[in-house]
Amino acid sequence: MGKELFTIYINCYDSHAAECDGVKYVQVLFDGEVKGPAFNGKILPGGVDTQTINSDGKGTLSARYIVSGTDESGAPCNMYIDNRGAIGEDMTYPKCYCDSERLRYLKDTELIGRKVNDEEGFRIVVSEK
Repeated sequence: MGKELFTIYINCYDSHAAECDGVKYVQVLFDGEVKGPAFNGKILPGGVDTQTINSDGKGTLSARYIVSGTDESGAPCNMYIDNRGAIGEDMTYPKCYCDSERLRYLKDTELIGRKVNDEEGFRIVVSEK
C-alpha cells in the first residue's frame, strides 16, 4: 500500500432491513470522525452504508457520506466519500471528492481502504494504492 491519508472512525447507531427472495437489504446509519495527515473532520448527519447480502452470506456494501473538516494545511473544506466493497473482505475502494485545492487530486487517485475492527472500534484506514 502507498501513503496513508486518513482513518475513518465509524460509529453505527441504527439500521433498517428488508428481505426478498433470500436476499437481505440493510441500511446502516452512522456518524464518526476522520483523522490523519491529509484530512481531519466530522461525518455529517446522513451517513449510510447500504448492504446487499445474499443467502450464502456474500454481498456488497456501499457507504456514502460527507465529512466537514480541514485539509493538511488547516484550511476548512468538505469531502464526499463513496466507499464500496464486498462483505467479508478486508479491503474497500473509496472515491473521495473534496473542495480543497490541496486534496482535489484525490478524485483521480486510486485509493484503498483497510477495514479494522478491534477494541478501538470499527474504522477504515485509507491509503493511496
